Amino acid sequence: MLNVTSHKDEALCRPVAEAAAARFQRTVVCAGGFHAEGMTAEQFREVEEAVEKLKDEILEKIKNIEEKRRMLCTNH
Repeated sequence: MLNVTSHKDEALCRPVAEAAAARFQRTVVCAGGFHAEGMTAEQFREVEEAVEKLKDEILEKIKNIEEKRRMLCTNH
């Protein structure tokens, strides 16, 4: 994980990457950027909560794509 000083990329991207890697048993890449001057700890927690919800939605979409791909491969 490479961050620019004062950016919070790792705190937001690492949980997404780790969850995807664990769920799909693959190496994954999560690229993102986040920087906000003067953000309070409470405001950052709100961003983390939003990212958590997005993570769940993204993982569900990937799961659905994987299932469709498997079905197509087994039907050919």
